[in-house]
Amino acid sequence: MAKESSMLSGYLVLWISYFIGPLIFIIGLLKKNKAQIIYGFFAVVFIYGISASKITLFIPLVIYLIYYLYNKYPNTSIVNALGLVFSGLCLFFMAISKSFFLFSAVILMRTFGIAGLLTYQYSEFFKIHEKTYLSHINLVNAVTGGYKYKNSLGVEVSEYFVGDGVTNANANFIATDGIASFGLPGIIFICVLLGLYFAFTKSQISSTNGLLLGLLFIPFCFIILNVGLFTSLLSGGFIFLNLYFIFFKSSKQ
Repeated sequence: MAKESSMLSGYLVLWISYFIGPLIFIIGLLKKNKAQIIYGFFAVVFIYGISASKITLFIPLVIYLIYYLYNKYPNTSIVNALGLVFSGLCLFFMAISKSFFLFSAVILMRTFGIAGLLTYQYSEFFKIHEKTYLSHINLVNAVTGGYKYKNSLGVEVSEYFVGDGVTNANANFIATDGIASFGLPGIIFICVLLGLYFAFTKSQISSTNGLLLGLLFIPFCFIILNVGLFTSLLSGGFIFLNLYFIFFKSSKQ
């Protein structure tokens, strides 16, 4: 019972951080409702307070900056705005890194740098260890029973490189679902799968929900840099968004 409660609370933290809080914040921006903006922002801040996940504080900032660019320059696509904001913020934090080292380290290292480092570590680890063939995914393992490791992938990789047996080196979708599952060919597999998911989601975009979906995929970008694709869809709550638009496709923002 305690294990189920812990799992549920873990899902709730992730759903509020990467889906519910940002969704309320975005709807507030679109409807110019200050109460919803404040409520959505503090929902994310609340999660930071209980989980100390510093990167969650970065999400509303990026969402707002992209929304601002989109309104100020209507011909700018969400993709271009996202690239401009990410590039600008990276350059900004690099410029102030010496004066504000801790703040810059949280943003640059935790969001971007660690993703590259862990991809390398997973690649080295699975050159000499057995591949998972997607059995690290709970649903797949429940059917096949093929997961051979005692701990989660992150803990196993961390134990190999660090040796503490405690740290969970959870990694991005390329490392987790690609390299861990099938080695280097797995990168092509998971990228194609992600492309198909994006194509499916794009088919759900209409004139009434395009900006909402575009902004809501910003937290998806954050979570998929830290966990696998399937975990991102469930733990990040984005599968619920897809299901909503399947059953209520004509709904307005």
